[in-house]
Amino acid sequence: MSVMLVKKRDERVETFHRQKIFHGLERAEKSLYGELSMNRKEVLDSIVDTVLSKIESLAKSEIKSEEIEAVILECLKQEGETVLANQFLANRIEWDKKREK
Repeated sequence: MSVMLVKKRDERVETFHRQKIFHGLERAEKSLYGELSMNRKEVLDSIVDTVLSKIESLAKSEIKSEEIEAVILECLKQEGETVLANQFLANRIEWDKKREK
């Protein structure tokens, strides 16, 4: 993957990092189940790979964080991870509320 930039909600632009997607999914998983088993880590890694493939197929040099979020939710739902998708979204909404304060 070539270097891609992410336009954040507050208009900052930073370098895209795969690990941030994994950490967001990991936080959602831990919110639901309190831990991350090796099996679930492998599942999340696979989902992140799918997300990256979809993002790469957009062929953009800059992507909005909202677009990344939409791809993540789409991939989770396609993988049958609806509960995790809902928790990921709930975490995102909670983070947005904290940011506004």
